[in-house]
Amino acid sequence: MALSIDKTVDGKIAVLEVHGRIVLGEESSRLRAAVLDELANQRSKIALVLEDVAQIDSSGWGTLVSAYTAAANVGGELVLIKPSRSIVESGTVNRLIGVYKAFDSIDEAVAYFKQT
Repeated sequence: MALSIDKTVDGKIAVLEVHGRIVLGEESSRLRAAVLDELANQRSKIALVLEDVAQIDSSGWGTLVSAYTAAANVGGELVLIKPSRSIVESGTVNRLIGVYKAFDSIDEAVAYFKQT
């Protein structure tokens, strides 16, 4: 399944709803480009909705880590919303899931960003 991304913007907050797989190749590149585009447009608070992500590999985790770092480097933050079972399981094994703040809904993440 190819990666698709739906975007919603609220001021400096970008919510990216990710569907498909975050794996080596075009999928990881597409997600990386989407995050960098938001940062270039002064939207430094990024929430990734990951409930429809069926698979993530090590390249996908590399993309999430680089996106997290890129946001932090401009004074922003990247958070996860509803990470899928695949993300939680692999993120637990590689110990990366604990790096990210995670929320159960878009509303919770947006409220968090508006407080920071």
